[in-house]
Amino acid sequence: MNSFSGGALPIGRVVATVGATLMALVMAGTSVVAVVWAIVRLIGLPDFFLWGLMALGAVPVIWATVWTAGRAWHVEQLLEKGGDIDQPEFKLGAYLRKK
Repeated sequence: MNSFSGGALPIGRVVATVGATLMALVMAGTSVVAVVWAIVRLIGLPDFFLWGLMALGAVPVIWATVWTAGRAWHVEQLLEKGGDIDQPEFKLGAYLRKK
């Protein structure tokens, strides 16, 4: 058990969650930008298609980032309590609700 009481956040959980979340954001965002840019340039579409497809591509990037943040926080809580990691739930709100 940790020595933190009340509403204090253990720094290890925060650092691990922020690191996983930033990695998910950067990796997913980079992948979407690279794929969209390559498709638009290979087909020869105008730039407004590039920006439109990037806006559409932001939706799965945001979903993956928010889900990763929730999952990382959940897993860190389980590990702090001495528990084992459970099977992931691939729903956006699965880790955002209070338990």
